[in-house]
Amino acid sequence: IKSLGITHVQFLPTYDFYGVDDIDKDRFYNWGYNPLQYFVPSGWYSENPSDPYSRINEMLMLIDEFHKNGIRVNFDVVFNHIFMANVHGFEKLLPGYSFRYEPDGRLSNASGCGNVIATERYQNKRFVTDVLKYYAEVYNISGFRFDLMGLLDINTLNYAKKELDKIDDTIMLYGEGWDMHNPLPSELRPTSYNHRSLKGYAFFNDRFRDYIRGSQWSNIKGYAFNTEKNAFDINHLVMGSCVDYYKFDYPHQSINYVECHDNYTFYDFGIRECREKEFMVLDAARLALSIVLISEGVPFIHAGQEFFRTKNGVENSYKSRGIINKFDYQRRNKYIDNVKMVKDLISIRFEYDVFRLDNKEEIEKRIHILDGLSNYHMTSFIFEDEKCNLFVIIKNDYGKLDIDLSNTTMIFDGYKRVNIKSDVYNICTPGVYILRKE
Repeated sequence: IKSLGITHVQFLPTYDFYGVDDIDKDRFYNWGYNPLQYFVPSGWYSENPSDPYSRINEMLMLIDEFHKNGIRVNFDVVFNHIFMANVHGFEKLLPGYSFRYEPDGRLSNASGCGNVIATERYQNKRFVTDVLKYYAEVYNISGFRFDLMGLLDINTLNYAKKELDKIDDTIMLYGEGWDMHNPLPSELRPTSYNHRSLKGYAFFNDRFRDYIRGSQWSNIKGYAFNTEKNAFDINHLVMGSCVDYYKFDYPHQSINYVECHDNYTFYDFGIRECREKEFMVLDAARLALSIVLISEGVPFIHAGQEFFRTKNGVENSYKSRGIINKFDYQRRNKYIDNVKMVKDLISIRFEYDVFRLDNKEEIEKRIHILDGLSNYHMTSFIFEDEKCNLFVIIKNDYGKLDIDLSNTTMIFDGYKRVNIKSDVYNICTPGVYILRKE
């Protein structure tokens, strides 16, 4: 993980959850989206679950080890629902207070888990904020990813950010801003459509995912799979999804991704849903991840994505045990060249500040679309870095292309960092290509 050069690692839920056996650890498997006790580290992850201090100290040691290696730690937090409302402490403490109800008196099931926490109510707002503050102060957590964030409420999230800023104003706050039907009025929901009401929060960019990878819900293949796509969309995605009101006001509101723990991995999506030949899936996955890493905004990599992670076609592996969810390091060895490619692009992203702009005014000033080098399979840009100009070419097909750019040096050839000087470059395979001109 350290060798990749990433800055943050995100844990799936680590506090006490239902669906596992803390003692007989191999009996069940679960990702942890069934919250029970929010302030207690899960014994399932502990070497000595019967000792409360051991749970706490092991978690602290793990986080400290990441910090020693220059990596900050984010927690995945689940405040949209709990496991079984009728047996939870919320309901026992004050029946009927903690959850949202439909007009007919039934518990809302907008989460798909049987209940939705009414975060808009004062004591729930306070509880959410106290949990976040606790992990920031006691465990030195550097960020929070909110599961089904769109089911919470804007006021609670803004209040929580205000309180967290007093502890550390660099804490990352982001989540799933999907707009899901529930009893809370639309204008109070913390969805990506209401991003202007949530300063300091970022959102998983489903438009980025579906355009580049494709949508498994509609069985439409994305740009990475050698499809003809209008350059307008990919240009705006690369430019941070914030130009011309494309989706957000600022690039850092966009979590750019094509794969996460939910649903198919990119590799499985290509093999199972798209039914592509493996070599084309590998090329598509390489191209898609390359676009993630050179786009404005926040790049998000699913662990193992760098070596074409597979879950053997399992779409929802939340309880599929380690044989499906494991990190296969033999696969990493097999695809070590792609791992190196990810390292190279991350290093390039850090080296040139133009890949990390924080407002759309700078993006419009320093990134220029080259219309003459764009078509349904290719688009290209000039990125004005402080040191030089960078020509960035994105190509998704296998057609031969000659690029005439004199006095330039190719620094990334779609697969790795290079140092090639030429007046004409022959490009044949899908990928991201970067050339430097002093």
